[in-house]
Amino acid sequence: MLKIGEFFIQPQMAELKQLGLIEGSQTAQKFAQLHGVSSVLYVFNTVLGLILISFKFKNSG
Repeated sequence: MLKIGEFFIQPQMAELKQLGLIEGSQTAQKFAQLHGVSSVLYVFNTVLGLILISFKFKNSG
């Protein structure tokens, strides 16, 4: 999942930034969508990591 963000979403966001983000433009809307997806993936990975850590501590003690 991190690879999706790293190799797909982040390069597209960087490209959109280079084109220029004018409020209300189609470029800005696409950037906002990608930013939202990126944020959701980040939160999902964080929660998954916390769950894995909690299972490790639960099983070890």
